[in-house]
Amino acid sequence: MPASARILEIGDFHYVKDEYPERTTLLWTGGRSPLLGRSQYFDCTAPRLLRAMADVRAGRYDLVVAYMGLRSPWHPRNWLRALVAEPTRPLATLSRGFGTSWLRFVSIPVPLVVLDMNDAFIMGRHNFFLLDQADVVFKRELPVDRWHILCHSLHPRLPTRRIRRQPRWQQRRGAASRSTLRPSDCRRRNFGAGSRAPGSLGRPRVSAGSAFARPRPRSA
Repeated sequence: MPASARILEIGDFHYVKDEYPERTTLLWTGGRSPLLGRSQYFDCTAPRLLRAMADVRAGRYDLVVAYMGLRSPWHPRNWLRALVAEPTRPLATLSRGFGTSWLRFVSIPVPLVVLDMNDAFIMGRHNFFLLDQADVVFKRELPVDRWHILCHSLHPRLPTRRIRRQPRWQQRRGAASRSTLRPSDCRRRNFGAGSRAPGSLGRPRVSAGSAFARPRPRSA
């Protein structure tokens, strides 16, 4: 990907915006405002996301980066935290929390990278659709048995043999490519790898671990 690539970042982290501020548009979904200037991000409301997706289809972005949320956007804790943090802007603060979940209704013609930077090793049901839409999914915290990621969501305890044998979930789990993204890798200027110059946008640097999902095949 060229060094001039434009990036759309959606979620409650802003690692890419920190590293490539001039080339990244941040649509914020967090309950609290980020530690950035107000001009450095936009609330991920429905109208703003629709405009951003129109720009993606028009070729104004080369990459979309989205973050998995720890809790469902319908969780009351998200609403309460948002209202307490910014009581003067209730509509924007409440609606932006649904930003990532709205991606299930849109088609993204450019590569989609999904990051789970939360402390929990499990994954909520509200994130399952991202496993199908993303080209690559990186999860920071992984258990030894990768199927434990689905505890308390797909199954109340440990996913059974019936679930593990389903082709759909085998595909979602992927082939365990022995690579996962660390938070420190997102903060470094050398996000590009190989012979690319520092600051260029290439493949994410990886460390020992395991990616959860296999890149989806693209239609011709």
